[in-house]
Parts: sequence; C-alpha cells; structure tokens
Amino acid sequence: YIAFTSSAAAAFAVPELFFVAQDLFQRYHLLKYGVCFVLVFFGVQMLLHRFFDLPDLVGCAIIIVVMIICMIASDLIPPVKEIPHREEISHAHNETEAIWEVHGESKILYKEPAPEPPC
Repeated sequence: YIAFTSSAAAAFAVPELFFVAQDLFQRYHLLKYGVCFVLVFFGVQMLLHRFFDLPDLVGCAIIIVVMIICMIASDLIPPVKEIPHREEISHAHNETEAIWEVHGESKILYKEPAPEPPC
C-alpha cells in the first residue's frame, strides 16, 4: 500500500516539478551547472561506493552548499548575452539593418545611420 501511494503521489508531483525547475533555471542562470555537478557527484559516488564511503549528511550538505553557491553566483554574475547563429540573422531590404529572427520574434540587431546628403 505504501509503495503504491508513494508512486502515485510521485506521478502527480513530477510534472509540476518540471515547471518549478524551468522557472528556477530562468531566474538563476548558473543553476544548471549546479544540477550537473549533483548528477556527476551521484554518479561518482555510486561508482566508488566500494572504495570510498561518504556519510549521507555530508553528501546532502555538499549538494545544498553547491546549489546555494550557484544561486548566489547567478545573482552576482550577469548572464552572458546570446550571440545569434548565422542562420538566424537575415538582412532587411537595405544592408544597414540586420534582423534577428528567433521563434517568430524579430529583433533589430543593429541599424546604421543613413548617410547625410552632400551639401
């Protein structure tokens, strides 16, 4: 009974956690590196469990500290601006303007001033 109810609760809760994770990744841009560290940390811990034993509380403390460091670093370090790929840049009618089209949204990358007429 307990195994069934915990699995049923997890089945309803997991899809909601994806939305929470998506919001957290948008808010904290360096959090993805913390999650990557946690996955590698668990993998190494499982591979080396015969040779190296880490207490559970120490492992949890390492994971929590890494996540907190990533969140604080995300607030202190500004995110790197994306550079558009060559395929995403299309030139407008004149060559003084370039438009970045991504997912149906157009953004003007640069616009050179029109040349002044000769006097």
